[in-house]
Amino acid sequence: MIRVLKRRLVPKTASYAVSPGKGDFSGSVFTTRGATGAVTFTLPAPQPSLTETFYEFINVVDQNMTVATTSGKAVVFNNTAATSLSAQTSSQKIGAAISAYCDGTAWLLTGASVGATYTVA
Repeated sequence: MIRVLKRRLVPKTASYAVSPGKGDFSGSVFTTRGATGAVTFTLPAPQPSLTETFYEFINVVDQNMTVATTSGKAVVFNNTAATSLSAQTSSQKIGAAISAYCDGTAWLLTGASVGATYTVA
């Protein structure tokens, strides 16, 4: 028997606070489909109950996309105390993808797509 993993696809046209309590379960994929302005996805503060929680964010419009969390609680390339990761470079936004994994202490944020430039704050 083949088991198929279904992931929840969630389009957002404006900034949004991600919350497992609102049904944003681990594995959800958020997009910016239909957005006409910048979109910031705010992750909950990392805590042990979120260990092994992960989300994906995919920018499908030519708008800035940011994934943010509590100040100093994101780990990104070369930075263990970041707050956000963004795709905001002109002509390098569409198709940008950011993955977020919680280890219970911080959110581990990675940007992955060909040609996109990511900004750390």
